[in-house]
Amino acid sequence: MASKFLSILTKWFALSTNSKEDIPHLKRSIIATNHEISRLYQLPTELIMEIDVHLMEPERPGPHVAQMAFRATCRRFYEILPRGLTKNVKWTEWDRRAYRLLLRQANFRALCGKEREGLLSDKRLVCCICRSAHARDVFTEAAVKKEPELRACIGASGVVELCPHFRITYAGMKLRPNNIVCSRYHHAIGGYEGLVRVNQVGELRASEFMCEVEIPVLEIRGNKKENKQGEGPLGRTKVINAVKETNWKLCPHMHTDSVEEWLPRKSFENRQKRWQVHCCAVKDCDTRFTFMRKEVTRVPREGEKIVKEFVVLRIERYFGSLRGADDKRWMSQIVWASSLLEDRWTWRKEE
Repeated sequence: MASKFLSILTKWFALSTNSKEDIPHLKRSIIATNHEISRLYQLPTELIMEIDVHLMEPERPGPHVAQMAFRATCRRFYEILPRGLTKNVKWTEWDRRAYRLLLRQANFRALCGKEREGLLSDKRLVCCICRSAHARDVFTEAAVKKEPELRACIGASGVVELCPHFRITYAGMKLRPNNIVCSRYHHAIGGYEGLVRVNQVGELRASEFMCEVEIPVLEIRGNKKENKQGEGPLGRTKVINAVKETNWKLCPHMHTDSVEEWLPRKSFENRQKRWQVHCCAVKDCDTRFTFMRKEVTRVPREGEKIVKEFVVLRIERYFGSLRGADDKRWMSQIVWASSLLEDRWTWRKEE
């Protein structure tokens, strides 16, 4: 039994060895060409090592990125050059980041070359900000005529107006970690001020970007001891008038000035803590809003605790995972900066 097993094992080793020898190296033709043409490849190992030493740039954040790129030039350099700072210490995090940036730049140049050579589809164009190819319909007519290194898609050129003081672009939204709060003044009632915050929800690899807004609309109760009997039901007219006073843009398609158009016809009951969630009717716009009751407790330096209750308009705007600026949910939320009211400027002739 042992001799039979040994014979099978011997045949298996023979077959595996022969199969490896029969398979040619994928880069064999390139190696042969380097031997004949490349003067750098023909240099002795001592000179290659000396060139590698002089490639270090101590003044830049990734001082060894040129050495990493030089080592990745060909198989010979990969084998003879060091694989890190020392045998036990690999490249630093700054070096790896700079090298990844170098690879992205090289891939972008190659992508631009493919577009010039006509290797890309006629329906796709390259965006210089996203560093990728998008469908032709996400570019303006003026951008289509530009070179790929200067062309930007609509999603990367527009901005999202989160509040009157805060706008953000696609590149700004991609910064990590993404947890931004606007610290400027917003609509306030009875000492309770609105909130505007941008963060990420979900798991890190499958997270989505969202903006949550809370705007106080009505103060329905002051001190509990002074208001034991409570108030009557919140009528639709009362809520609509209070919402108009906030002067707030929920998304590019809804504004509190036109609250009668997008607010569903449903009475507001005083006992409810949260009303039904509604969505924007425009396709691909993932804006959700609802009204809720929120208690705010304040303890002054002198005196008893004060509990106030407000009706708050809560808005959640979801922008998607933003893997590209052509994300439909992101595209539905952006506006051109020149279309914003404070960016408009009209020249008038002096009289």
